[in-house]
Amino acid sequence: MEMMLEVIPPPRRSGAEAASKVTEKIWAAVRGSRFIRYLNIPEITEENYAGIPLYKHMDNCEFGAMLHKRTGMEIVANKVTPYVHSESEFKTWLKKSVSSYGIRRFVFVGSNSKTRKYPGPPVVRANEMASKMGNIDIGNICIPSRPNEAGRMATKTKTGATFFTTQLLFEPSAMERVLNDYSHECARDGVKPATVFLSLAPVSSHYDLEFFKWLGVEIPDGIERKLRKENGPATASIIMAADLFYEIHDFVKGGGLKLKVFPNVEAISNANLGLARSMADLIAERS
Repeated sequence: MEMMLEVIPPPRRSGAEAASKVTEKIWAAVRGSRFIRYLNIPEITEENYAGIPLYKHMDNCEFGAMLHKRTGMEIVANKVTPYVHSESEFKTWLKKSVSSYGIRRFVFVGSNSKTRKYPGPPVVRANEMASKMGNIDIGNICIPSRPNEAGRMATKTKTGATFFTTQLLFEPSAMERVLNDYSHECARDGVKPATVFLSLAPVSSHYDLEFFKWLGVEIPDGIERKLRKENGPATASIIMAADLFYEIHDFVKGGGLKLKVFPNVEAISNANLGLARSMADLIAERS
């Protein structure tokens, strides 16, 4: 069993001391785990009316280098590639991330808007450029509710993606359908399927549910009602997430699909690191 733990870099304004404290907090959360292999660090951005991004948090590659030095774990750095100013700048960023920060695993992420034009390379083009460098593990995002997601994944696999992380999951059917179709598309085209990391997160409060929905995560009404009935929904959400992971895992195994699924446990905030570790431990216990 391989796991990712998705952690949040500190705010840019917080300074070196705060970054060191966050690093220690993450180290305390992952220490002793036999299954958490990767620390997955998103690039957190907001864009204004003109599509210009604002980066409020510390550079995730710089923070990743700090985490790797402290924990020894492999780092996965996310990058919203269309926000880069040009293909040339993307290539420069990629080379620096490898040479200066020692990172070789990336998740290339698309833009928020499908109608606005951005200066940087779209995900498929970023895959192609990174593939030419060699010795880089390329990841992309899977959104199971998106139309023709299996076809999108197959195209991204052909252009270099070796793994996917999914949008947060609260129900299995859409993901199972995508995995089934993706596996068959890869078999038809003679392509080795990428590994898929299924994203799960603890719900520490009812506010988390509102935040997830704001992010575009689909939460079935029955699941939301069940979690809202809990004064403290954390324990229930951890059990539900473990059940969900193994339902999809067993679907893949039972259906003979030629791909691997692993967990990507998202802390969402550093206040939830302990809950995320509890979720990771519960999933590992049942493996």
